[in-house]
Amino acid sequence: LYLDGNRLSGTLPTEMGNLINLEDVTLYSNLLGGSMPSEVGNLPSLERLWLSDNNINGTIPPSISNCRSLEYLYLDENLLDGSLPSTIGDMSSLRDMRLNANQISGLLPFRWGDLVNLEILYLDNNYVTGSIPRSLCDVESLVDLQLFDNALTSTIPTRMGQLERLEVLHLGNNRLSGTIPKEFGRLSELVFLHLHKNILTGTVPWQISTPRLANVTLEDNLLAGYVPSKICALELRHLSADCGAKNRIQCSCCTSCW
Repeated sequence: LYLDGNRLSGTLPTEMGNLINLEDVTLYSNLLGGSMPSEVGNLPSLERLWLSDNNINGTIPPSISNCRSLEYLYLDENLLDGSLPSTIGDMSSLRDMRLNANQISGLLPFRWGDLVNLEILYLDNNYVTGSIPRSLCDVESLVDLQLFDNALTSTIPTRMGQLERLEVLHLGNNRLSGTIPKEFGRLSELVFLHLHKNILTGTVPWQISTPRLANVTLEDNLLAGYVPSKICALELRHLSADCGAKNRIQCSCCTSCW
């Protein structure tokens, strides 16, 4: 079902749950409102649900976890609120989940380890609180993890160092504290590391000088000391830190100083 990029209004019909052979629902960039019907969980063959850029509100129905064939879940740029359903960890076929730019709040669910195929998770630009669940670090298939612009607290789990396929890690503009884990040195595929606008302390560990790293943002933290020479030797495309007027850190190779 492809009806994207029109001016469709109204709500998603509950009758869609009767289309049990439906594999793809693509309705992005319309004017759809109302809440997601729980009947969406009656679609066992559904592989892609693309509802981005609408005005859909309310919570994500827990019944969505019944869609065991779902690989692509795109609900970004809507008005969804409430917390994520705890059953989301049952959706083991998921490869790409984009829930960014909504009004989702509350704690992240603690069950992530069963999402063994998940490669992309966008939860940025929401109101998520609490800590990053350790079980999220068990999703070793992750390539792109974006949790920026939330209200996450506590420390960055050292176990994130076991996400060895990770290419993008964006944790900027939260309330994360503690130090930058030296275990990030195990992220050999990492290209983008964004940690700006948190409350991180300590020094910048030289271990994060991984071979593919190209873009690092560290500004607006409480980091001290200096940026290690091993990081400068990478000749990064972008490296920003509090080495300007704030003068908290010494950096001889930063492309941008704050």
